[in-house]
Amino acid sequence: MYRKACELLPESISTRQWRAHVLAEKRQWDLAIRDATWALSRHEQPDLRLRVAEWHYRAGRFQEAIDQCTRTIEFVPSRAFPLRSVCYKSIGEAVLAKADDDKITIFLADHILTLQLNAKALVGCDISLRSPVIAMKLVDRMLALQSEFEPEFAYTIGRVLYQNDRFDEAIAWLESNRAKGESEYDGFDSYVLAMAYAKSGKAQKAAESFECAEASPVSEDFDLRGRRELSILRAEARNLLAIEHAN
Repeated sequence: MYRKACELLPESISTRQWRAHVLAEKRQWDLAIRDATWALSRHEQPDLRLRVAEWHYRAGRFQEAIDQCTRTIEFVPSRAFPLRSVCYKSIGEAVLAKADDDKITIFLADHILTLQLNAKALVGCDISLRSPVIAMKLVDRMLALQSEFEPEFAYTIGRVLYQNDRFDEAIAWLESNRAKGESEYDGFDSYVLAMAYAKSGKAQKAAESFECAEASPVSEDFDLRGRRELSILRAEARNLLAIEHAN
């Protein structure tokens, strides 16, 4: 649909950048970067440039990622410093990585709630905001501060691990969260578990987790945003399980 939209609206910046986000969800990093770079050449957007930096990182082009991060430091320091730190570490520049780590707390308080809210937003239902690598950096800081977490926080950790393709770790966190007893996040945990099991090639466990999610009641305390997130998680899980089954 976006390919057709780009043909019909060849000069539309928003159409091209949304196609970039969809391509990134499909792990087609080079195509995503090409569309985003086209959009950036017509209208500078620090948030989009930071996404390009992450896509370069995911493609293994660390120096390109560092260059893009550096161009966004002034505008989105709370996310640019964590990502650049990860990139520096990847090329063995431990001193530069440590320097960026030290700057993170200037722009983002080392507080469990602050870190969790920011990490959750970076792996949420809005694909234009998804930055799993940055979210993982924030989760690492959460884990360094605390060992026991409320259900919502544990769900966020599991989801961030899943978005970073660390499926076994995600499964361990989310299964542990469910094992603590009924909570309003059981449905969230179970949908992500279904996807993590599917990605791990465990079709039966994936199906069982999806059934658990479907049977989990939706808390009356969830606002519209929470219900929307759960609905999108359900759609993602159902689609992924159908694809994995077909394969």
